[in-house]
Amino acid sequence: MTAPADLVGESVARLCAKHAPLALAQEAVAGRFEDAVWDAFREAGLLDAMVDDGSPAADGVGGLAAAVSVARVAAHAAVPLPIVEALIAARLRHEAGDDAVAQGAHVALAALPDAAAPASKHGARVGWGRHASSIYVPVARDGGYAVLRYDRAAATVEPGEDIAGQPRDLLRPRADAQPAVFTTQRTPADVLAWGALLRAAQMVGAMDRTFELALEHANTRVQFGRPLGKFQMVQQMLAIQAAEIAAATAAVDLAAAATDQASLHYYAAVAKGVASAAVRTVCDCAHQVTGAMGYTREFSLHLFTRRLWAWRDDCGSEAHWHAYLGRTALAGGAAGLWPLIVRGPAAPVEHA
Repeated sequence: MTAPADLVGESVARLCAKHAPLALAQEAVAGRFEDAVWDAFREAGLLDAMVDDGSPAADGVGGLAAAVSVARVAAHAAVPLPIVEALIAARLRHEAGDDAVAQGAHVALAALPDAAAPASKHGARVGWGRHASSIYVPVARDGGYAVLRYDRAAATVEPGEDIAGQPRDLLRPRADAQPAVFTTQRTPADVLAWGALLRAAQMVGAMDRTFELALEHANTRVQFGRPLGKFQMVQQMLAIQAAEIAAATAAVDLAAAATDQASLHYYAAVAKGVASAAVRTVCDCAHQVTGAMGYTREFSLHLFTRRLWAWRDDCGSEAHWHAYLGRTALAGGAAGLWPLIVRGPAAPVEHA
């Protein structure tokens, strides 16, 4: 990552240590919104990390590298908040020129495209949607594209949760709901690519923590007169886990450095595909190393492995993104394969 993004990551780590220790996530009641942590992120400007203000610190495609750092480090700390949804909502609000949203306690979240049908018809499934003050939904509209902003009071909520116990609510606009409409060049596919990359960043952060927990357990747990980490089979599982995490980390870092929408779509697909594919191996190895202790509620490993399983399919599974990469390769033909590998695509391929 670039230096500015590293500085952002350090800021997030300090904030999490002060306001969002692991015990908070361990003790949190499912669905409870941590207002104090949210306010700390907001006041530090971290929820606006993805907003492109034209400054040199706005890395990649509009502050993308900084947003990746926020998502990754927050996930490493198991912060129980809708970080990705808030980052994308801030970017959509900025691009739409929406100045009507109140600041302070206002909670603006985005509906990620692959988890939502057009809000005007079917509703949108939104992470932590029950706590949102407003929801931003990217849609195709009248032959172009728009961002719709729905006020929370204009929608009914059907509470739900993912397998990690995190809120995933279905918001249905009321019949008389009149959303604010902002014309944009931003397509739902663009927003999907953002979501895929930021989810992959969260997955890398969570996978890093699973490895740390497994390694610490292997080095401190004594069995048959020596630490578990001295056994060759345990060393092999740790090595396999580390290799999968290294590959996912490299893919996320590559995507975070994207400089245009075509390369962003392509490298975000690589990042999410690699990260999602790594989940099974990483989680299996972590739980095998930690044994029965790793399945207890008191041991924090489940906070990360359950989220990894939930995030694996969010914003597209590995099957979805591998198919997209295959279509991208076929679109360039045999002559375009090597240029695609070394330079990325010249233009984004349509999503299925």
